[in-house]
Amino acid sequence: SCQQSSVIVEEEEEAVKVCVRIRPLLVDNNNNNNSGNEPPRAWTTSPTDDNTIIKLHHPSIPTTTTTSYKFDQVYGEQSTTQQIYNDIISDIIHSVCNQGQNGTVFTYGQTSTGKTYTMHGIVMAAGRDIFRYCQKKEEDGLFEFNDGDDEVEFKSLSSVLTSVHVSCMELYNEELYDLLSSNNNNNNTGSSLAIHEDRRGNVNIPGLTEWKVGNINELLKVIEIAEEKRTTGSTAMNERSSRSHTIFRIRYEVKKEEEGGDGNNGVDNKENNNVGGISSSSSRKKVIT
Repeated sequence: SCQQSSVIVEEEEEAVKVCVRIRPLLVDNNNNNNSGNEPPRAWTTSPTDDNTIIKLHHPSIPTTTTTSYKFDQVYGEQSTTQQIYNDIISDIIHSVCNQGQNGTVFTYGQTSTGKTYTMHGIVMAAGRDIFRYCQKKEEDGLFEFNDGDDEVEFKSLSSVLTSVHVSCMELYNEELYDLLSSNNNNNNTGSSLAIHEDRRGNVNIPGLTEWKVGNINELLKVIEIAEEKRTTGSTAMNERSSRSHTIFRIRYEVKKEEEGGDGNNGVDNKENNNVGGISSSSSRKKVIT
């Protein structure tokens, strides 16, 4: 019916949220302001609406008009990455770990707007939550509820094994490189990767290195290795600015072990879910599939 179609469209639209984060002004050591006044800002948050960003005109330009834009959420200069994660990203991680859905988070903006800084904090916060989900799922296992006449009985059906795997790619000059491959040094001398799509529309990247991590410290180590191999360049605003798109993928795997007839445990019903984080430079077109 029309009503059902409307509900479906509304749910699909709500699956994507667009947020804006305003970073604090940079300290310009090469151009000290002797007057002691801060340089004028270009944007600010609305004092009455958390969803609106307001464009500020330069004091030398007289105007009586105000330009504003609305988003799902706008975060000001005092916001923290953890706040953004709690408001927006944690629900995605919950869907990945508990509902079997894939999730994607990406940042986009001009150089030196804090994309890498924000995404680094989001990946670490997501990793901490994913490992908590792993621990809880393995402790709880799977149970069958039986409400008898005299008592309520919980019967354990199976134990659960979980694992977390990570990979990291860089899209640079229309070529895809593996940032965790031992054949790839800091100058992307390794072979580029090919992207394939199966009959179901799933994207596969043969030969992509994937590391298994067991805790947040191992995840941090992988991030550091990948960031060291990223293609960077110096700009007027950032000495080490990313010159590429970076895709960091976390794959969350659940295996249910059920008791077999011969008394041996057999792995059954393997489930894979992914959460991807993409940090992108504004100098290139970004395509996400």
